[in-house]
Amino acid sequence: MRRWAKGVIPTVAAIVPFAFIPQASALYFSTPRLLVSTESFNEPSPSLSRVVAFPDLYRSHTNIKGKVIVVLSLLVFLLGAAPFAHAIFIFETATGNELPTGLALNNFFWPMHRFEITSPVPLGSVGGFFTNDSGGQRTIFGAVVALSGPIDFPNSLDLSTSDVLGVTLVNVGLADSDYSGSISLTLNPGWYTLAFGSGKFGADSIVTVPGVIMPSLAMDLSPQLPFTAVQADNPFGTPPQFINQLTTPRFFASAIPEPAAFLLLGFGLLALAAVGRKTSFRNMETRDGTDVFNARQETM
Repeated sequence: MRRWAKGVIPTVAAIVPFAFIPQASALYFSTPRLLVSTESFNEPSPSLSRVVAFPDLYRSHTNIKGKVIVVLSLLVFLLGAAPFAHAIFIFETATGNELPTGLALNNFFWPMHRFEITSPVPLGSVGGFFTNDSGGQRTIFGAVVALSGPIDFPNSLDLSTSDVLGVTLVNVGLADSDYSGSISLTLNPGWYTLAFGSGKFGADSIVTVPGVIMPSLAMDLSPQLPFTAVQADNPFGTPPQFINQLTTPRFFASAIPEPAAFLLLGFGLLALAAVGRKTSFRNMETRDGTDVFNARQETM
């Protein structure tokens, strides 16, 4: 379940009972005033022949349609606007179920993936889908590196050169899941790579193999393939190099939501509140269509 849904569902649960249960609506929306009708309701009693006073319960029941419309409009607005309250993906490479293949992540093998930015964007976080087989919670690093094009590699295997634009730390738990870390960068149009690893930039040292894994996921979303930066002194004796990989791990980067999205949400909520208030104070109609008006005193 997406995080924004966790915020919307309690709102739905709180609002819907008042919209669809007449008794709850009447108790919540009614006020302790009296309504006076000039209709006798065909009652033979002399006391009811001219003026009848009754609680403001019928008002709530007759206005329930308007309240339902307002509530449903509010729910639709929240469902549409809720994703803007959280970060927006600027790229993601894969999704779906886990596959048996993947990339090892430790001090010796650093998975990376290229992505392209077509317009300036404020980067807010980076992350990926990780499986932790290291025996406990681990902190890894995530780095954004500038590239010259779609087939370029970082200028250094150990990410020690100036093309590294920013670094963050990502806490990876024991559950197979998405994990991310905050990072504040403005990315201009161009090509970049997102790299994960350990043993550098304040991340934990992970020497076990495989340690943390970035498993392949069933649905590949990127035309690019990942690659691994093999570090020196790895336990397999593999020469330090970049190696292209035929796997589909999940990398992603998220942008900071634009302030306009929050302004839109605020104005929308104010507008719906105004409509709801107007609906609550409308004059109701009697059963045969005649007007019913408020009165402070009963006239006999």
